Amino acid sequence: MCMSLTIQPVLSPPGDEHFKGYVNFPDSQLSEWERCWGFIEETTGHACVLGEWGGQYDSYHNDKDMVWQNRFAKYLVEKCLSDQFVWDLNPESGDTGGVLKSNWWDEEEAKLALYHTVQPHPSWLYKEGDHFYLEPGKYANPKCDPNNKKQ
Repeated sequence: MCMSLTIQPVLSPPGDEHFKGYVNFPDSQLSEWERCWGFIEETTGHACVLGEWGGQYDSYHNDKDMVWQNRFAKYLVEKCLSDQFVWDLNPESGDTGGVLKSNWWDEEEAKLALYHTVQPHPSWLYKEGDHFYLEPGKYANPKCDPNNKKQ
């Protein structure tokens, strides 16, 4: 059996170094996100998977980074862009931190809760015996579900 392969764009939005100097931050970034990549899925019909985003998520490191991430997560849900990657697992990443605390065991609960708002119901691939099954996920925003008749 042959499978078709479709190549889709994978984009990485600008990080926190790009929000310095914005007036009316973070809402002023909405037009930048839209201009640079937010239009892709609606305009082309091709998937847009964000290729990493995140940062320190505590007021000790940078309040502005938390504000940026909160607004970015909200934008992703509004735009139905829940396909994404977060950066990164390890806690030693100086500019972003990780999803694990410095003991490499405990989770960064606040950061993971934010990511959960964007993708609360991911798809799962699992195997039973010789068969693989896909359990489709659900969107955080019901209007994004193509099967939702109440759009």
